Amino acid sequence: MENSCIRTTAGIVLAAGLSRRFGGANKLLANLGGKPVVRWVLDAALAARLGRVVVVVGHENTAVCKAFDDLSGDERLQVVVNGDYADGQSRSVVAGLQAVGDGFSAVMYLMGDQPMVSRAMIDGLIETMEKSGKGLCYPTFKGKRRSPVVFSARYFPAIFALTGDVGARAIVDANEGDAATREFADEILFHDVDRPADLRLMAGKTERAKCHE
Repeated sequence: MENSCIRTTAGIVLAAGLSRRFGGANKLLANLGGKPVVRWVLDAALAARLGRVVVVVGHENTAVCKAFDDLSGDERLQVVVNGDYADGQSRSVVAGLQAVGDGFSAVMYLMGDQPMVSRAMIDGLIETMEKSGKGLCYPTFKGKRRSPVVFSARYFPAIFALTGDVGARAIVDANEGDAATREFADEILFHDVDRPADLRLMAGKTERAKCHE
């Protein structure tokens, strides 16, 4: 089985978007529990088993990078600037995979605006993927598919072929039979920030989220 011998999974954090619904500000830089939204995601990713963490930035990339400038000493962390971020999410998805390079048998795509993602969730998905023999793996809450999603190397060509603003969702839709799932009991892990109201709802939940790290 291809996935029974996965050597290492790399993480790709998508952090290049325009934050169109966030009232003119960059949602990734919004303060949540004392640190920027994107920093929550990176802290969880770097605490997990991911062999490399690629951050794809674009919109306001200088400011976004400052949010995690102190992490530059971690050799696993790599920053990629996607100058074509306005052309759709697929450009960031492809840019992240290009940066990962050889030596990784799977990649996990994490959303930069999903701050409640935890180390335990990331490691749990990697474990499920490795044991499953499947080419895809994603979390579920009450049976419904959520993010982040893990793709084995067999799907890298399909990812490189993506265009437009669809991301890699279409690949998962077309290959549900090749997907392993891991159910999680707490929906907080999957909350994302699209509007200021989302941030306000999460503000009182950051301490609870730390219990899932």
